[in-house]
Amino acid sequence: MTTLGVRLAEHLGRPAMLAVPVRAAEPVPECGSSDPVPAGEGARPGVLDVEPARLPSALAEVTEAFLSDVEHSGAAGTSHVLPRPGGKPARALFVGVGDGSPAGWRAAGAAVARAAMNQPSVAVLLPTGTTSETVAALTEGALLAAYRFSLKTKPDESRRLRTVTLVVPDPDRYAE
Repeated sequence: MTTLGVRLAEHLGRPAMLAVPVRAAEPVPECGSSDPVPAGEGARPGVLDVEPARLPSALAEVTEAFLSDVEHSGAAGTSHVLPRPGGKPARALFVGVGDGSPAGWRAAGAAVARAAMNQPSVAVLLPTGTTSETVAALTEGALLAAYRFSLKTKPDESRRLRTVTLVVPDPDRYAE
């Protein structure tokens, strides 16, 4: 049985898929009202939770339009894949982290593992100032979603996610 490896790195490397966190935007209240607008009724699309300068330049150019086109809400665990034929990486996964709570990051980790299950590797860009609690929640979600149990003597491991790389500005900060 192959296990999923999770590692920290300062640089993106060459993953098969890049996951980018999207935070839920606060709903915009109607003019003259102090009440928030319910989701789906004028709610704004989610916003990138990382600095656009950290994205590959060709991806940074289309990210805002893509998030708007797919109406990505940023809700925890929501994901949308942007295929990038000929691009490196070949796919970008925009995954919602909700309000950025540990539960939101755990749901995002699970969504990343499920979406990248047929890829050999995925890199997740984490925002500057990410806490150890966030790293732990994201890792927990990914590991739990990637776990598979089978009574087969030899399960098919040919197309399985093997590595999740968490890309942070200072990986030594999280060495525990």
